[in-house]
Amino acid sequence: MQAFCDLPDRIRLALRDAVEDARGYVAGYQGPYVQVAIPHPSAPFFEAMDDAGLELDENSLHFFPLGLDKPPEHLRHHRGYWLYGNFAPSPSFTPDSPECPPEPAKVLTYIGRNGRHRGVWKQTPWMFD
Repeated sequence: MQAFCDLPDRIRLALRDAVEDARGYVAGYQGPYVQVAIPHPSAPFFEAMDDAGLELDENSLHFFPLGLDKPPEHLRHHRGYWLYGNFAPSPSFTPDSPECPPEPAKVLTYIGRNGRHRGVWKQTPWMFD
């Protein structure tokens, strides 16, 4: 599996937005997974993740005690614990899914030496993935 951080920007950011829109909190990346603090109640969150194309690694669920960080009330579980889980794109997830908006073309424009264009502009498609 490809590392989550190596996914193309438009896919990775669309998946992060899906987590945040469902009131979750992205804590980081680990291999093919995005680590998420799951909100309470969690059922609507899991439904939203299924709709977004993210699958939970069920062995990754764990409680983590709250410290001085004081998260919002909707992220607290069972008297002061975070609930974390690892999510990865499902095997059926494709970059052409409707959840992934098309990425606009990037163009690098070169202007001649010392800012003078000398009548020639060179445009080159710029790819990040």
